[in-house]
Amino acid sequence: MLRTMNDGKEFEFEVLRLLQAMGFEAEVTGYSQDGGVDLVATNSSPLAAGKCVVQCKARNRPVGEPVLRDLFGTMHAQGANKGILITTSSFTAAALRFAQGKPLELIDGDLYRDLCEKHGLTAYGTSVESLPDVLLIQIRLKCGSSLLIAQIQPRGSQCRIMSSLSASFPLATA
Repeated sequence: MLRTMNDGKEFEFEVLRLLQAMGFEAEVTGYSQDGGVDLVATNSSPLAAGKCVVQCKARNRPVGEPVLRDLFGTMHAQGANKGILITTSSFTAAALRFAQGKPLELIDGDLYRDLCEKHGLTAYGTSVESLPDVLLIQIRLKCGSSLLIAQIQPRGSQCRIMSSLSASFPLATA
């Protein structure tokens, strides 16, 4: 089943999980008065330390330059070292030109999905049924009279049972 969302918050929480998996300390901002910032992420690693403001855009159409202009202004107003925009789609040519030479990092849908895969997470909007590595396992219960066959699919650190079948067989008597 394809995951969907009404207000963008689900995608924000998926991005939060990704940033945390990447070693950032991150938190979701409030629902209003956030200046367009969805997350604030900090890194305390040497050479990469600092504060990032993150905006998340789950959409089908490309993200344009005006959104990046707003993020750039908000980044300065909040004293962040970097502004990050993560989208499930792509960026317009004007947006890419605007970001050049600025402390803005643009993560399009392809890169977002690659990062999720690299860190063992399911990307927002990914159909769980389409994920690779479906495993077929067979378990014979200890009593010897039952067999359980389950198709299991990994999802990050969790597994989902896709289908199962159990059957009982009469025990052979000698």
